[in-house]
Amino acid sequence: MKKGILQRFFCVVCAFFCAIVCMGCKDSLVRASYRVVLPALSSAWTEILGTPVWHVEWVNSNGDKEAVDTDGGTDITVLQEWPTPVFAYPYWPAHNIRQGVMRCAGAIFPYDAKDTSINLSWLGGVEAEVYRNLAGMGNDKRQPTYFDWPRFRSLLESTDIPEAVRNDPWLADWETICTKTADSGFDRRRIKVMERQDVSLSLPSAGPWIGTSPFAEVLTGAELHIPVSSCVDTYFSSAGTLHINEDAWFYTPNEM
Repeated sequence: MKKGILQRFFCVVCAFFCAIVCMGCKDSLVRASYRVVLPALSSAWTEILGTPVWHVEWVNSNGDKEAVDTDGGTDITVLQEWPTPVFAYPYWPAHNIRQGVMRCAGAIFPYDAKDTSINLSWLGGVEAEVYRNLAGMGNDKRQPTYFDWPRFRSLLESTDIPEAVRNDPWLADWETICTKTADSGFDRRRIKVMERQDVSLSLPSAGPWIGTSPFAEVLTGAELHIPVSSCVDTYFSSAGTLHINEDAWFYTPNEM
């Protein structure tokens, strides 16, 4: 009888200590620190603008939004209960280029995590922006936490979408695509190039000209032929800045 009581007491004690250990393990897993690894800039961006400051945004392990500005990588704790985006916006204070002008890099945790690092990429920036758009649509049944992100990335790299979007995913109208996805579900056939028309113009500088997308082709020549939409696009050169849409364009030379 005493032996049975002792065995039960021993089991209870073991269970208690196992629970304590598991709770400690869970806490350490949820609050694990990851090193954010930023993507490389194109040589054209670096030659024209130099080294940027990065504005990194994420949701921490407590579910709160955090942000930090850094010249390199940074350590973060990230929410791990469901897929979570990380954003990194390059900006250049010396050139008066504020954060958000250039397209962001990004990642979706945990898919872009490896060991103690989260590896951000330019394609990951597109995915993070799609995540944020879907989260803002207010449809509980189609929240981005349920989205198949690995399959979505494979799609963006496949021949199942237009070649132009594959070469530069920012050419697609993601806001409209996300609105339709929130309303009736995702369909790859919605991924199309935003309607554009070619505009020809003469500029004082031959460039090279870089756009706000890291995927965009570098333009050269004083006589440019640029595909534009109703939205304003921005191009930079060492000589000045060009703002353009289908209705007008405006060139600002750099101060000497």
